[in-house]
Amino acid sequence: MKIKAFVMVIVLTLSLVINTDVKALKLPNYGVPNVKYGWEQEYLDEGYSQEELYYLAGIVTLTKRNRAGESISAHDRYDLNRILRDKEELGEWKDVAWYYFVDYEKLEYFVRERKVRDGLITREEVEAQKKAEEAEKNKWKKRIFLHVGSNKAIVNDVEKIIDEENPDTVVFTENDRSYVPVRFLSEEYGGEVDWDEDTQTVNISFEDREITLTVGKCEIIVNGETMENDVAPILKGDRVFLPLRACVDAIGRYVMYNSGLIVVDENLDMDWEMKNMDFVNGFSEERFK
Repeated sequence: MKIKAFVMVIVLTLSLVINTDVKALKLPNYGVPNVKYGWEQEYLDEGYSQEELYYLAGIVTLTKRNRAGESISAHDRYDLNRILRDKEELGEWKDVAWYYFVDYEKLEYFVRERKVRDGLITREEVEAQKKAEEAEKNKWKKRIFLHVGSNKAIVNDVEKIIDEENPDTVVFTENDRSYVPVRFLSEEYGGEVDWDEDTQTVNISFEDREITLTVGKCEIIVNGETMENDVAPILKGDRVFLPLRACVDAIGRYVMYNSGLIVVDENLDMDWEMKNMDFVNGFSEERFK
């Protein structure tokens, strides 16, 4: 009888411990902070925002590696405070993630999922945001390599023919100017190109720009303002070509030139790459043949 009573006491004690543990520590969805439970309210009372605590919980959870499904407990308090101190010093959560060897994209995913769970954003809003971010990345992070005399281009390290319909279309030089096909560069960066055969005019809708140029005229009209050039667009092989510098200026990009190699990019600071001979040799003429 005493043994049975002793067993009953143990069972009840364990039950209380387990229930207490579940209420205090076992948070849904990978130990995400929740105002109703445990540690989070203390940090909110100290002036930290809910968003900061999402990132904080994400760092702790993702650094648990194989224990990623476990909850944040009182044993993690030292880690929480240490991460917050590092955040004050480093400034950005991206830098904190790097410091703790955490994939920032996974951390961002963690935070988004927590916001969905707590009703701060909807699943539809998350998907729309992801699509917008991906579109922005694809639109702005393109680097295009061309080479004088070649009908090939390398876009994000993928080789392609400049003009599939007319494989004879190549980048060429004339009177010490390098000419590039207008349609190719414009469309690669998301622009829409319209050709008026009667007036020999090219109209380009590109981001917040409306661009007009006419074969034989030494001017480019961008959003109603005229940009004067010392040379005019030319028609060659049923394709309109424009001097390299004028073309990239019109679409708001930057260009570097080295021994026939042309690099078009959104960023201005490409000098270090162009001065690095290993980099330049990696895009030698052989790859463009």
